[in-house]
Amino acid sequence: FRAAVGRLRTTWDLVQARAEEGDKLQPLELGGIGELFCQADVFNDLFQVKMHEICSACGGTFTACAVKTEDRALQKMFRSYAGDWRRLCDLVRASLVFDSVDQIERCLKMLDGDAEVRILQTHLDKHRLRPDYDASASAGYRDVQLCVKLDTPESRSRGVANHLGEVQLHLGAMAQLKSDGGHETYKLCRTLRGE
Repeated sequence: FRAAVGRLRTTWDLVQARAEEGDKLQPLELGGIGELFCQADVFNDLFQVKMHEICSACGGTFTACAVKTEDRALQKMFRSYAGDWRRLCDLVRASLVFDSVDQIERCLKMLDGDAEVRILQTHLDKHRLRPDYDASASAGYRDVQLCVKLDTPESRSRGVANHLGEVQLHLGAMAQLKSDGGHETYKLCRTLRGE
């Protein structure tokens, strides 16, 4: 297990070195959070299909997600982002669940090698499977999260090629804990921290 986690960290570092630089912000040309939600509704279908394809190719289990609710998005926008709606990068997200760290690494490589997926640089705290990650900040939960764009002819024609989405890579055992009430604990901790 430790060797697999070490390989995952090496792959993470390589992927982040090649990732698109810049702030993780939704497109400036949008007029506000209402337009962001309209764009998310368009982007979500394209995103879910692409992430399903990649997850299946890596032997994982795909969980499609609906666009984040307006209530939660507004809560996050004001509590965590001082009202800056452009920082809401996870209105569109998908969960890819794997049985092993090696499968997560394979998926990370596949995402990195896909010409239609543009990964944005992110901070190391989004790699929550590394041994030195302080899991107390996430109520013990661990996964790997990436912020991505999809650059396809269809995403360009629909005007959503610059919309940001979140890919969540989970270990099956950890995802089971999440569904067994762990996510509720995380949400409570997040609320108590004011996030």
